[in-house]
Amino acid sequence: MSASVIRSGRYVAPGMGPSVHELRERDMLTLAPQRVAEIGRAKLIISAVLSLHRMHRDDFFGHRRDLHLVAARRDAAHRLREAGFTSGQIGRILKRNHTTVLNYFDGLRDGKRRRLNERAVLRHVDPELREPIQMIAQAEGVTLEMLIAQWVGERARYEIGRAETADKREEK
Repeated sequence: MSASVIRSGRYVAPGMGPSVHELRERDMLTLAPQRVAEIGRAKLIISAVLSLHRMHRDDFFGHRRDLHLVAARRDAAHRLREAGFTSGQIGRILKRNHTTVLNYFDGLRDGKRRRLNERAVLRHVDPELREPIQMIAQAEGVTLEMLIAQWVGERARYEIGRAETADKREEK
């Protein structure tokens, strides 16, 4: 048993640190004021987000994934990150896995998804018109999907107006 250490009735391999139980006791004694301050900051941030998004605490911490709930959680995660919390701490605060929190910060993923969607839409457009359409969307500061949806709406209104005009002519 010279190669091992017995602590609190548990075997600890050489070179291993204190047990989780011992760490918790030590943390509670040495980090209590810091933790209390962190908890207070986190509560203030969450309260501000709940107020801003006009949301109930149960909805915010619940399991639903509605867009407005995810947006509020993402907002809270960004504010907590700015306050110096790690993704693991943010996950515990938001009652989410830390990988979910990492996805809240993954703007690159959203950009990649948007580019893939644009390519899928552009495949159905005349090749000569692809670049001008992209330039117009960029100049107007909208996504390609939004621009095309706007154009489809305008065309539908035009066709409806044309059909109504033709119907009136037939009535005469």
